[in-house]
Formats: sequence, structure tokens, C-alpha cells
Amino acid sequence: MALHPALIVVRTLGAVLSLEIKTNWETGYLNGVSELATSFFLKKGIYLRPLGNVLYVTPPYIVTNAELDFIFIAIDEFLSEHVKI
Repeated sequence: MALHPALIVVRTLGAVLSLEIKTNWETGYLNGVSELATSFFLKKGIYLRPLGNVLYVTPPYIVTNAELDFIFIAIDEFLSEHVKI
């Protein structure tokens, strides 16, 4: 996934992906983008872990390439349509 303009930094550790999102709110655990992200992804049947303005993707080890593609497309959609930079 190329660095989207709505992202500050992308980190990985093993199978965990961390995406720090740019917002108009202060960066941190209480950043309001997490509520927006939770609602958006649950409607798509995707459970991700948003903590403030950081979105964590922690797929199971048995995840398929098609499932990862679905998640990454949804992340791109969320960043493009719902994050104002």
C-alpha cells in the first residue's frame, strides 16, 4: 500500500500494520477519528482496532490475499472519503 496523503506514518511489526491518520484534532488516544473508523469498518464487516488517530490491522495468520485486498481497499476508501486533510 503506497503512502496515502491522509497518513502520517505507516508501521509494521510482524503481521500487525499501524496507520497513523492526519486529522484536524490533536494526535492521541482520544482523537475522534476512531469513532468514525469503527462505524465505517463495522458496516463493511471488517473489525479493525482504531486507537485515537492510529488504525491497527491485526489479521489472523490464516487470512487470504483476497481478504487482505478487501481490507486494504476499504482502508483506502475510508481515507479518501472520510478523512479531511
